[in-house]
Amino acid sequence: MAPCLPDVERIMSGNNNVEMLLGNQTKVMGKWSTTVDVENLNATLYILQLR
Repeated sequence: MAPCLPDVERIMSGNNNVEMLLGNQTKVMGKWSTTVDVENLNATLYILQLR
């Protein structure tokens, strides 16, 4: 779990499956995936859980 992290620009899952609450969206990422904020939304990462 992660604390509230403001202005997240990139999340990389590495060798993990990841579930997260980023801004107002729930996202699930498989292993070796990357999410990049290309629209400069500067979302807050509320929850990050490794699976």
